[in-house]
Parts: sequence; structure tokens; C-alpha cells
Amino acid sequence: MNAAVLEEVRRLSKLEKLELAMYLIGEVSKAELEIVPNAASIRETDPILGYDVAGNPLFASVAKKQFGMEIERVRQGDYMTIEDLEKEMETW
Repeated sequence: MNAAVLEEVRRLSKLEKLELAMYLIGEVSKAELEIVPNAASIRETDPILGYDVAGNPLFASVAKKQFGMEIERVRQGDYMTIEDLEKEMETW
């Protein structure tokens, strides 16, 4: 591993190092491995907000897109009211 990569890894917090190790242990493509030296700068611009049940990180950029899509659905009237839910529950 080259010195620049090692220095970048040394700057990561313990949690970030653990996340990086878990990412590297999994199956990754060569293209994905090329971004590893930039992991710290990526984290600063696109932080991890949490993880799904499989342990995959949820990045802020992905969450923002998902939330935007959900808001748009509500604006278009695609939602369920409490009354709708109560009617549906009667059929259970």
C-alpha cells in the first residue's frame, strides 16, 4: 500500500476505519477499490446517516433523493390517511 493511502487511512476515526475494513472485506470491484484512498474526503461530502438491516451504509445523498421522491408522492396525493387505514383494518 502506498504511503499516501496509509496516511489517509491513519487520519480516519476508529469508526471510519472499521467501516472501511468491513467494506473492503466484502466483495468489491476494482473501480470501487480505486475510491478507497479518497474515503475521508467522500465521508466529509456525503456522510453516512445510518445502516440498513444488512449492514449497508445509508449515505446522505441517497437519503436526500429518497426523501425527495417520498415528498413528491405526497404532493401528488399518493398517501394513506388515518381514515383510509381504519377502513382497511376492518378487512383484516
